[in-house]
Amino acid sequence: MLSVENPADLAAHIGDPIGPGPWRAVTEAQIAAFAGLSGDDHWIHTDPARAAKETSFGGVIAQGFLTLSMTTSMLQEGLQVRCAARWFNYGMERLRFTAPVRAGDRLRLRGTLAAVEPAAGGGTRIEIDVVVELEGAAKPALVGRSILLAFA
Repeated sequence: MLSVENPADLAAHIGDPIGPGPWRAVTEAQIAAFAGLSGDDHWIHTDPARAAKETSFGGVIAQGFLTLSMTTSMLQEGLQVRCAARWFNYGMERLRFTAPVRAGDRLRLRGTLAAVEPAAGGGTRIEIDVVVELEGAAKPALVGRSILLAFA
């Protein structure tokens, strides 16, 4: 785990790895719950029988934005800033969903600290290149650059 006292301390660690974190299973129940919350209730996410019959996935697949939303907590498993009073997701750059995530698949995040700079309002802008690995797969489920704002 990359651990520092203050957000600005991360500047000394540009290029350092973050993670990998532990593997996490994505369940059919999580996919269904996210469908209800997000309104992304296409049958490929909510109808296991139809998804098994009409796709090559063998069942439902997770919404890409479910996988994306998991990156927030997965980053916390590999990055600790002890005196950060608050964090904000600022955005993602170059986001790609590169492989489907099936119910039952396991994911983990591996990242690289890419940039750290002062931000307006006394904060620190942190950019992390993230890869959400899919256990046993040649391609990751997601790649992109996460941009965070942290305040001490």
